[in-house]
Amino acid sequence: MDRSIVVEAFKPTYDIGAMLHGKVANGLAYYYAGVYGGAGQTSTRSTNDNMFVARAVVNPLGDMAYSESDMDGSVKPLLSIGANYFMNTLNKSAGGATATLDNTNANYAATVSTTSTAALGNGGWLGRGFRKAGFAAAGIDKIDVDSYGADLAFKWMGFSLQGEYLLAQAEANSSKHLLRAQGFYVQTGYMIIPHKLEAAFRYSYFDPDRDMINDHLIETVGAVSYYFDKHNLKLQGDIGNIHSQTSTKPTDDMQYRLQVQLIF
Repeated sequence: MDRSIVVEAFKPTYDIGAMLHGKVANGLAYYYAGVYGGAGQTSTRSTNDNMFVARAVVNPLGDMAYSESDMDGSVKPLLSIGANYFMNTLNKSAGGATATLDNTNANYAATVSTTSTAALGNGGWLGRGFRKAGFAAAGIDKIDVDSYGADLAFKWMGFSLQGEYLLAQAEANSSKHLLRAQGFYVQTGYMIIPHKLEAAFRYSYFDPDRDMINDHLIETVGAVSYYFDKHNLKLQGDIGNIHSQTSTKPTDDMQYRLQVQLIF
């Protein structure tokens, strides 16, 4: 509920590593740069491959908190523009029906299907397209992953707007098989009762293989949130439609969710 289906499909997960980060001119800009093992949470590698991550953010109208919703009711307009990049190398086991990657913990590589296709809505962009792109071909191989993102957020007087575009590709070193994916989301919200009650809407588009037609996923969601203590204690509910486009039989599924979050 907190994240778009696009973010879930593209984001890396927790990993072992180190990051350097800071802010410039009292929050007018932020920077992040890190190196990680790349094998996923609580996992280490037996190779010298690593994952590198970088992000830069500019807040031209003043420091802007990295948080959804304008619960504080910003008295002046706030704008944030960001860009990010990460690269990783995944090692593929010998090909065939049991071919896997050495990191399926990361969201983008999750759910490597044992069949030619993975169910729409399940797994990350690479995990879903692993076999369809031919990565399961015979032989041990390395797959280079590059992922790019650009995002924008705006807040003012209880109104919030944010969006992000994500682009990624994976290429096998030996077989030269290539998979390209893309997606974006736009989300807007307004505090009906300042600091407490918000109505929001989100539209997401996910294309797990840019070289294949009729394989995209669209999420359209309307939500209501009540904040008892900001994000520390909140109650959220949403209703949405998940459209899975296929060449044979497109489907539309309604989704109803209720969530309580407590952070202490």
